[in-house]
Amino acid sequence: MIQKRFTPNVNTRRWFWVIATVIGICLGLGISHMVQLHEATAESHDDGFSELAAELDAIKAKHRMLQARWQSELLAQIVPTLADESDDVRHEYVDFLEEIGSPGIAALVAILQDPDKDVREAAVEALGEIGEDLAKNGQSTDTIRDALIASLNDNSTKVRTNAINELSDIRAASTETFTALIGMLSDGSKSVRASAEETLIELGEHAPMTIAPMLAAALTNSASAVTRGHIVDVLGGVGEELTDAGNSGEMVVEPLLSALHDTAEDVRRNAADELGEMRATSLDVQAALTQALDDTSEAVRDAAKKALQRIEKAK
Repeated sequence: MIQKRFTPNVNTRRWFWVIATVIGICLGLGISHMVQLHEATAESHDDGFSELAAELDAIKAKHRMLQARWQSELLAQIVPTLADESDDVRHEYVDFLEEIGSPGIAALVAILQDPDKDVREAAVEALGEIGEDLAKNGQSTDTIRDALIASLNDNSTKVRTNAINELSDIRAASTETFTALIGMLSDGSKSVRASAEETLIELGEHAPMTIAPMLAAALTNSASAVTRGHIVDVLGGVGEELTDAGNSGEMVVEPLLSALHDTAEDVRRNAADELGEMRATSLDVQAALTQALDDTSEAVRDAAKKALQRIEKAK
């Protein structure tokens, strides 16, 4: 009887939600009124009270920080109380958190462990939306980036694909992101690999000096011809974006030249194609492609021939 009395039910959880939200709002309003009082006091004096104005600014900044922290903690504490609710209710909570913005990040990260893949997918998209706004305002997206990277291990193909796309949207061009996305080029899903390839190109063109050596190392160390083929595509894509923008793509040329000697026919053919698409006019490239005209594979020979023709036209 005692256990039954204290067993949480739906109404208890809902009341906790309501009470917690009200407390958070009241706390915020209470501090807000304090700030307004200080503002009114400051305005009632002349301009000689610059120190008081500085203190007021410090109070306001501390208030915003405390309010955001309290909101974040309260919202995250609600997540476990929704475990027995329907998928629709948890999905609605995700929508609510997305509207709130930054204070909802911690709760959304917790929801990435939800048993329903559609709810996890919604949480990934919500984090991406919030991260995109933060990035536009020059604010850090590291917490969101790390959560999205963790979602790359999700057992749902759609969740993994969405996480990759959101990493692109928040412009997370970092070593951590590149390492994770290069790993996704070996994913068992073709659509996931394609998304990873596209995102690496989009982010890599903004950080070529970071991504090029990482791709070169992955090209050398990967035992999978499929993965090496994707890496070559990314190298070529980054190089093409750079040259189209009038920048040098030399940092990706060397690993592509190395790929012309790969044991896999498709990798060698891809390398020749990418060098041609880049219109890489260096003597080393032309010499390597000329040598590839004698490759044992007809497909590689044809790709090398077309690449040389493109390069000749670009001169």
